[in-house]
Order: sequence, then structure tokens, then C-alpha cells
Amino acid sequence: MRHRGKSIALSTAAVSVAVLVVTAVAARGYVVGQYYIRELTSPDETVRLRAAEALGEMRSTRAVPHLIRLLEQEKRERVQWSRSRVATVYGPEGSTHASLQPAPGIQMTPLAFALYRIGKGALPGLQKAERLEKQRILDEDFMIRWSSNSFLGILSEIISAINSPGQVVWGLYYGDSVDGIPAR
Repeated sequence: MRHRGKSIALSTAAVSVAVLVVTAVAARGYVVGQYYIRELTSPDETVRLRAAEALGEMRSTRAVPHLIRLLEQEKRERVQWSRSRVATVYGPEGSTHASLQPAPGIQMTPLAFALYRIGKGALPGLQKAERLEKQRILDEDFMIRWSSNSFLGILSEIISAINSPGQVVWGLYYGDSVDGIPAR
């Protein structure tokens, strides 16, 4: 009888430790995600962009509304279809040079690229933001007009890219040019 009590106590302790480990691992992702979401409000642009990149890599759906809010505020954000891009070409003896290489696809600035990297999980938030922006525009002047550089156009392009797997998509920083056209 005494041996049975010990084995029950040991099995209960082992199960409790396993549950604690699983909870700690799951909570770590939550805590890290919350840290980066908080970093999105930093006055330092480098910190904000690093946080957006990390949240995109994590595919954090909790970050979607925060990234959309930043996307709306950042006037340098762009999404553009491109026929070519500047690529680094590796030559003999480790030399490198920039070369225009054909690589059709989509170029996105950091916040748009983070939302794209989150993937299908970002679609509900993006679609809601797109609906709200269309309604806001309609309320203002009864016509929906947008370009790929407007907030509505960027939302539409991100949604389209997420729904079109197999495309070449790469990120740009604000100082990079898009097809030779400098970012605004």
C-alpha cells in the first residue's frame, strides 16, 4: 500500500512538471510577442522596424492590428510589382557587385512585409481594415480612388500577395529604390 502511494505521488509530480514546462514554453512565445508589440510604439524607428520584422517572422496574429495602425501612419510604406531588382552578384575570389537581375515579383517596405510574412492569419485584420478604409473614403467623397502607394492600395496589395502563393516577394527598407524610383 505504501509503495502505491509513492508511485501515485511521483506520477502526479512528473505530470505537474511536464505541464509546467509546456506552459512555460507556450508563455515564452506570448511574452516575446508582447515585448515586440510594445516595441512598435518606440520613438526610435530602428526599434520599431526590428520589432515589426520579428513579429512577421513569428507570424504573430496578435500584432496585426498594431502593424496596420503603424502602416496607416507611415507615409513611406509601399507595395509595388517589379520586373527587376538590384541583386548582389558574387564574382571570382569573393568579389561582389550590384547587378540588375530579372526577378519578377513584389517589393514591400518593412511594415507591409511583416504583415505579408504573418500570412493567412493576417487576412481577417487586413480585410477589416480595407473595408473600414473604403467606408471612410466613401463617407468623405462618395468615390473610392487609390493607388498602390495609398493606405487602401497597400492593404489590397498585401491581401492579394497573401492569396497568391508562389510569388517572389522581398522586403525593402525606406531608403531603397523600387525599380529605380526612390521611395518617398
